[in-house]
Amino acid sequence: MNKIITALMMLVIALNVNAQSMNNDFSNSDSKEEVLSANDLRSRFELIGKVFVTDAKGQLMYQGNETRMWKFGSTGDLVSNWSYKAPGIYEIAIKHTWTINSDGKLIAHIQQFESMKRKEKSREVATGKIIRDENIEVKDFAPINWVAYSDSKQKVIVRFSPELGNKIDYIEVETLPMTINNPVVFDSIGRLWAQLGRSLEGRYISMKTHLGQFSVSYVKFRGAKEIGYVKGSEMVINAEKDLKLYIRSDSPILATSKPAKIYGIVDQNKKSERINSIYSSSSGKEKDFLESIE
Repeated sequence: MNKIITALMMLVIALNVNAQSMNNDFSNSDSKEEVLSANDLRSRFELIGKVFVTDAKGQLMYQGNETRMWKFGSTGDLVSNWSYKAPGIYEIAIKHTWTINSDGKLIAHIQQFESMKRKEKSREVATGKIIRDENIEVKDFAPINWVAYSDSKQKVIVRFSPELGNKIDYIEVETLPMTINNPVVFDSIGRLWAQLGRSLEGRYISMKTHLGQFSVSYVKFRGAKEIGYVKGSEMVINAEKDLKLYIRSDSPILATSKPAKIYGIVDQNKKSERINSIYSSSSGKEKDFLESIE
């Protein structure tokens, strides 16, 4: 009897392994969606950049170890200089500019260069000869597959995928401290500010890096203004009109379903001596905190 049961179980498993994956997915919503304004699109727009390598016929070989995300600043275009080098992949050197017109039309201006290098102690970059220059109107909110390189053996595809983040409804938090676990800090033009291999916790938190210093809290402090928000494991800081900072934590910074406002100061003139030189501080008292960041 046991042998029969075992045989039947093995048959069921075999049938499941060989069966076609088929899903029936149905949903129904009573909510009525509103048409997005240009400002709504701007505030929720997210751009994901990835690199794929295919053979000459377009069959995927592998994905490059590179994923980037960009968002608009409070004003102006979204502009990024993106350079990526990896063994077996032709160097990618692309400047891409995204514009949302007053009517909500999304335009991408993509320029590819032979090379790209950051100028020392500057946000500016030096580029080689321009290879390709195109203006693309994004329709159907569809990704752009940019063929960065192609020969008889392979193609290198840079994919720009527009996404729409959730609508933000902020809450005020006044009693909880901030806790950021192993923070990684990068900005909206693709620069890595810092990667700190430890936790920061306090009512007030600050980090000084080779690209500048930021100081934040859930509550207002001297010299601070509303500067961004925290949601889940991410903090977003509006550093200036065309620059945002993103701080990612290994664990939730705020364990609520809604984002919370943050207040702070960003000073790009207060820098550490060199790359990977990071000064961090946290405190529960405003006076001690202000003394530590001055």
